[in-house]
Amino acid sequence: MYRILTVLALLMYFTASARQVAKPKEIVNSFQIVDEVSKKAVPSVSVTILRAELSITTEKDGIFNIAGDLSKMRDTVVFELLGYLPSKMALKDLYGRDTISLVAKAWSSTAITALKGERIQVNEFKAKEIVHYAGLNTTTANFDYLQLAQRFDVEKAGGQLGKVVINRLWFNVDYEAQADFVDLEYTTFRLRIYSVEASGKPGKDLCDHTIEMESNNSRSVSINLDNYGIRIPDRSFFVAIEWMRDHRNVGYAMVIDKKTGIYQKTVNFRPAIGVSPIEGKRLNIWAMTMKKKWVPYNYFMPEGTDLAITATVLY
Repeated sequence: MYRILTVLALLMYFTASARQVAKPKEIVNSFQIVDEVSKKAVPSVSVTILRAELSITTEKDGIFNIAGDLSKMRDTVVFELLGYLPSKMALKDLYGRDTISLVAKAWSSTAITALKGERIQVNEFKAKEIVHYAGLNTTTANFDYLQLAQRFDVEKAGGQLGKVVINRLWFNVDYEAQADFVDLEYTTFRLRIYSVEASGKPGKDLCDHTIEMESNNSRSVSINLDNYGIRIPDRSFFVAIEWMRDHRNVGYAMVIDKKTGIYQKTVNFRPAIGVSPIEGKRLNIWAMTMKKKWVPYNYFMPEGTDLAITATVLY
């Protein structure tokens, strides 16, 4: 599954060569992403081809493949991982290369004293009332997003993010009885914390640490952030789920094909995040598209204004 980009990128290659009389031999280009200084493999890098709207997350070896003649491709690829400067280049510029080097960011080493005063919970909900989940392909739309971000508003600025609780889709699967299904129990994802831009969309990262969660036996995922020292400079911030599109998180959803009316198995990546049952007047969910653009996520409107994520802020 971690070579999924190769399979998907074949579509680009076949489109370019469809008019040729003789089918050319398949070209597979292999690359490894490494740290510029240490030259060691960099795992879990988001590799996104923008116009084609294809994305994967690299495995531990940092290797990914792209099929086709790179010199003829007219698209852009972006490499991104928290802690490194994002790299953006034309696909054709990868021709003749086998290594991509990422440059580590120079983060501030200023120590932050953890706050231990008042704790305020924001966006509380009743888990048993959740009926909708974001992250699954449906009969009306595929879930083609890299991140979902939930906006939080607090009364005072200068707080510190202490804990986040996330509700997700979870159930057990009998492998022997239902061998064609992949369970939605085990998942790995990343948490991102953002400021809020004047336009209302997510802005800068407020945490320079990689917050990676592994969950295997609970519908409610609780993440203690006290030791990260994540200060909230303003009265609003975002907590985002970043999907890791690799073999550990791949799953499937059965969707009815609109043309044939037949169920087809489509690829999904875990987790599926609960949508809060609380109704509101303002949409607080934003989504990052495959083109790395933040857009309002209004799929579940008018009821689905918020994700089922609760944040605890310390003062």
